Amino acid sequence: MTSQKAHGYGLRSLVETAISRLKRRGGDRLAAQRKEVAIRLSAANKAIRHAKPVTVRIA
Repeated sequence: MTSQKAHGYGLRSLVETAISRLKRRGGDRLAAQRKEVAIRLSAANKAIRHAKPVTVRIA
């Protein structure tokens, strides 16, 4: 028990519990954020493709 206190195991346990709680409560929100990021990246990639100049080598 003393070694657990010395290494801060109780604090680690509390932090892991808090993270688990956040994941359970905000899971839907995180999924929506992932979708939003995917849409934004897709739009950015399309914009980059359209704005890229086409180069042609002249012999």
